[in-house]
Amino acid sequence: MKKIIWKGPCGHEWVSPIHTRSLGHGCPYCVNEAVLPGFNDLASRYPDIAINWSNRNLPVTPDRIYYRTQKKYWWRCHICGNEYYRSPEIILRYQLNCPYCVGTKLAKGMNDLTITHPELTKEWDDEKNDGLTPDMYTKSSKKYIRWKCKYGHTFGLQIRERTKLGKNCFVCEAEYKVALPLFLVIRWMNSAGHKAMVGTKLCEMQVENLYEDVGLAFEHEYFSQQAKMLQLDKQAALREKGIHLEILPKAKDPPETVMQIKALMEKYGIQAQDEPDENNAREDFFRTKDRLLRENIQEREMDTMNEEMKLLLKLLLAQEGETEAGQRTPNKKKLAPEPVSGIDYPPEGKPQPRNEKEYRDNDFSNSRRELYPDHTNNVSSVKAVPIWEKYALTVPEAAAYFHIGETRLRKLIKKDHYANYLIWNGGRVFIKRKLFEEYLDGENDLS
Repeated sequence: MKKIIWKGPCGHEWVSPIHTRSLGHGCPYCVNEAVLPGFNDLASRYPDIAINWSNRNLPVTPDRIYYRTQKKYWWRCHICGNEYYRSPEIILRYQLNCPYCVGTKLAKGMNDLTITHPELTKEWDDEKNDGLTPDMYTKSSKKYIRWKCKYGHTFGLQIRERTKLGKNCFVCEAEYKVALPLFLVIRWMNSAGHKAMVGTKLCEMQVENLYEDVGLAFEHEYFSQQAKMLQLDKQAALREKGIHLEILPKAKDPPETVMQIKALMEKYGIQAQDEPDENNAREDFFRTKDRLLRENIQEREMDTMNEEMKLLLKLLLAQEGETEAGQRTPNKKKLAPEPVSGIDYPPEGKPQPRNEKEYRDNDFSNSRRELYPDHTNNVSSVKAVPIWEKYALTVPEAAAYFHIGETRLRKLIKKDHYANYLIWNGGRVFIKRKLFEEYLDGENDLS
């Protein structure tokens, strides 16, 4: 088959049979069906990528391959010197350069966590990580790890949640959100020249922060319902003395809380020379925690605040299905079946978590157990009523009690929805035991 040299309007020359032109084929370089050095090769289009070309690919060179080919080649990073195997198409589409430099592949001693984030290795909980060490992971790892902050709180987060998302101890963050409104108020009042009377007894009740010269008092909102009621009583008693008690709720959004405190101060006409912001309050809070940790100071006011923080933290850490006090309602213990000989049973104890969600739930529970003393639940179990003493029975209970099949009972219900022995609760039906007994006394055949 004779081939002809062609030259298109683009200026490119190529060789192809005549019949390919009759089929509509044009310049193969313009449609990227062939590689033309200096036009659509990798070296000319993306020299910053071609610089990482590895000699393991020889005799193939970057000026001889299409710049978006899906074929994989070896690359050698000109920064770290590590080699990796990847196609130019993937590199360009996802902007993926050296996986060792970006932290998606591990090279111990170069990009492990001890090198890139040595400050995080101080919070690595060696006891609860089952032999895992920081030099086994990179900053981009999704591995769920247990951490222990310098204040002693144990918590669990993925490595990437700490390195890329900036998440830290959720217990410390919760304590900060509890303390933030009061911190802002104290800084504002100090800037305005008003000094607080801390822990003052007034009306036979203790007031956290009292500013008697302006007739104001401030407390953070208590958690338990009983404490809230006492706080409202305190508010009413102080109002009779001409002192207005402001109850400050926990900060949900710190920047918004700053605006709320500012509006509160303007309401009472208190002007501060230096208005506090959220960043300064955060620094003050953790500086205070550091001082207490370093000097082991046990102050009555700080102890009282910490105890109340713990109560409020229960609200944050409580999961669905828990009681108001943050403790799970005890369930009835099921009797374990007797062991059968010849079967190897797993060792006794709490089953190990199987996935990240179970690990997170366990960490929340462990945090509650470490932070708070055991709580005695006052929820009393309801005594089970014998079936022969119940006023109304469900269909399965009625079938067991009257020795009539459930199918037969449902046919009777369907036959007369408004029988006097039936009672409906939404779409659920109950059978009045005594009235159904009277009905059966008058029947000889239920078919």
